[in-house]
This record gives sequence, structure tokens and C-alpha cells, in this order.
Amino acid sequence: MNSFTYITIIVFCTSLAIPPSWSVAEKQITETTSTGGRSIVRDRHFLVKGELAAVYVEKALYEKEDEPHFYVRVRVKNLSERAIGVDLRDYSKVIYPNQWGVHLNPVRGVINERRMIPDTIDNELKSKLIAAFKNKELTIIEPHKSVEYFREFNASGRKDVDEKEGKYFILSMDGQLLVTDGKAVENVNLCRSRDKISPENTDLVIPLPIPWKMIPRAALIIERKP
Repeated sequence: MNSFTYITIIVFCTSLAIPPSWSVAEKQITETTSTGGRSIVRDRHFLVKGELAAVYVEKALYEKEDEPHFYVRVRVKNLSERAIGVDLRDYSKVIYPNQWGVHLNPVRGVINERRMIPDTIDNELKSKLIAAFKNKELTIIEPHKSVEYFREFNASGRKDVDEKEGKYFILSMDGQLLVTDGKAVENVNLCRSRDKISPENTDLVIPLPIPWKMIPRAALIIERKP
């Protein structure tokens, strides 16, 4: 069980025949990660952006050798002209996969899930994050570059997904990313009480069959602390 506070949300979606509006935001994103190397085109779903950073999730699922759970690949892009730091130190307080299912339509019908209540940025949290940035304790992203991390869904693996019947795999994403440039601090999160954040934004929809991939050896994986 994660340590932060949740809220339970129940939503009834009835317009299943209408193409979801988030399809406009789905596009091929070509970028170079901060770790270097040539640009690689990947099919990604746009999740959310703030003043300092934008967040995407790849439309694929990943496996890790000798691990029972599946993972998602999240990309964080620096939108600013300054280097930024992203807090990836806490397994429970990043953007992560929250709930999944296999459906006949590319949108969910009844939505019943527990969602994270993001941290409020008060003076104490702001001071701690800026100090962590100055002490090089955060993951640094250079201007207009990106970093990627992998985060598991901690209750299911490939076998659980592949045995389901339907046409669309839908994964609800949740969570937050605390970001700073050493001066400003923001919480880029998927809280649905925010303007323009809805299941259409936070749901990753992948037509079956799932494109399964293996996590690269040098990848940044957000691990649960023992």
C-alpha cells in the first residue's frame, strides 16, 4: 500500500461511440533524452504539462527480466530555458500506472478507482525541493531535453494482461512530479479536479495485441525501497 492519501472517484461514461478528444494529443514525439544518443521516434500519449515540464507515456508495456510485474515508460520533457530538477526519489510520488482493464471500446464505461491527492506546495516543501536541486539530489533535465523512467504496476504482469479478452487495453495513469528550476517550484500532476484533466487525458489506450518490450539494461527504474 502506498503511503500517500487517495480519493475514490466513480464516473459513468455513456458516449462510447464518440471518438475521445485526447486522440488529437496523441502523436509521434521525436526527442533526444538527456542521456544522449540519437533521437528515436516512439508513439506516445500526452498526459499533462506545467510551466516547467511536460509528461508523456509510451503506448507500450514493458517487462523486466525475472520480475513478475509489467512496467510503463514515462518521459518528462523540460519546457524551459533553464535546467530543471525532477524529484524521482519516492516510488509513491511519481507519475505511475494506477488501474488497468481490457475493454471492447477505447473508453471506459463505469470508472471506479482510488486516485492520489497531490502534495500542496507550501513554503516548507518549496524550500526542501530547492535545496535538493542545489545539492544535486534531483534528476536534472537540461533545457528542452528529456529524461525517461520506468515504473511498475505492482499487482499484475504480462500473463494477467494477455489472458483478458477485448479490443483495447486501457491503463489509467495517476500521480505527481515535483519540479523546480532552483527558483520556481511546481507540482505537475494528474489530479482530475484540475482544469482540463479528465479520464481522456489520463487514460493510456492501446489497441490489442499489446506491443510488449524489454526494459533496456541502462534504464532508469523507479524502485520500491526495501
